[in-house]
Amino acid sequence: MALTAVKSANAYKALCRVLERNEIIHECDEKNWCVKCSISGNETDFQFAFVIEPSKMLIKLYVFLDIDLSQTSIPELSFALCVINDSLSDGHFCFDRSGTSLYFKITASFYNSFTDESVFEYLLSVGAESTEEYYSKIKGITEKIQAYKIMDRNLY
Repeated sequence: MALTAVKSANAYKALCRVLERNEIIHECDEKNWCVKCSISGNETDFQFAFVIEPSKMLIKLYVFLDIDLSQTSIPELSFALCVINDSLSDGHFCFDRSGTSLYFKITASFYNSFTDESVFEYLLSVGAESTEEYYSKIKGITEKIQAYKIMDRNLY
């Protein structure tokens, strides 16, 4: 168990070094092994949340997309995200169980390995590139689904 704590602490420190070196302002929650930051994209700012889970020896990155899902049909959006996810080499887009929050998620394990800064550079890179590339496409899909729902209501 002590090795897990040491590995988690080393991963957490490496993450903070990467963010500081890249001059990314961040908030640390050492009690919950979580670091949050905001990164500006071309169309919007993305909220990043890194979570280190010592019990699973996992690093998780969530990148939240500021897209309103309140009027979106979840089955249609699920299908669209499956198509997008099929084209990704790493990570995936999904939404929470309540269907109100859309995010990109990517994980890395530090089981039987040591985590250095390159892991966090990779996670940051893939998270930023994937959300930047697909943000407008996903937003467009949700807007089209909403428009179809409004048209369907007008037919009755």
